[in-house]
Amino acid sequence: MNNITVIIPIHKFNKETDLNYFNAAYDSVFKNSQYFDGTLKLAVVCPETVSKELIELGKENLNIIINNGKTDFCSQINFAVEQIDTEYFSILEFDDTYTDKWFASVQEYSYGNEDVSVFLPINVHYESENGARQYCNEIVWANEFSKELGYIDFDCLENYSGFNLTGGVFNTEDFKKIGGLKSSIQVAFNYEFLLRLTNKKLKCFVVPKEGYIHLLNRTDSLTDEYEKSLTSEMVDKWFEVARSEYAYTTDRNITLNFKQEVLK
Repeated sequence: MNNITVIIPIHKFNKETDLNYFNAAYDSVFKNSQYFDGTLKLAVVCPETVSKELIELGKENLNIIINNGKTDFCSQINFAVEQIDTEYFSILEFDDTYTDKWFASVQEYSYGNEDVSVFLPINVHYESENGARQYCNEIVWANEFSKELGYIDFDCLENYSGFNLTGGVFNTEDFKKIGGLKSSIQVAFNYEFLLRLTNKKLKCFVVPKEGYIHLLNRTDSLTDEYEKSLTSEMVDKWFEVARSEYAYTTDRNITLNFKQEVLK
């Protein structure tokens, strides 16, 4: 694992409110370069209007992938993955950061685990207002949670869905082979992807290191948009969709009808 592209998806950017977040995300990538025995590339995927603002920042080693198509999170990632040339990639939200030695840790655990398709970090989630912190992805290190300690498998996913993909390191070809992320599935697209991955007998391993710092409840974040637009009933139904759609490699563009459940 010598070359990794870090993909930052941005669909809109406000310098007054977002610049400090972006600077911290950018810096966290290149701090990792001090410890990672390989090359880290950074690519922002965004509409052309956003690219002009980012170019004005004068950042070095920043590749901008212009996407004038669909700019939802999943579509942006899928589009960017088609443009990169590295064996692995990672996803970084612009208001989040990596811990300084995350990629060195992934590299260490990749030796002897070349058949792993996705390496996830233990994510640290925090609330900007009150500083509250909680962990995500660490549950697979509990005894008997999954068949093999540290690995997410299909059986454990049938009972637990609370995993986060951001910060993870993905094998690019495996990601493409199983169809990428499904943009039609709201809220539960992370869960559906892991169900699909493990159902196809590909491996997902959680590195037992804090690797990613994730901000919660930022205004205009994806989570904020979901909270404003989706009821708890809608969220539950999207997870039901995920539990059936994992069987299909392609995105079937499922829509929800709350009188007749799922329209196909």
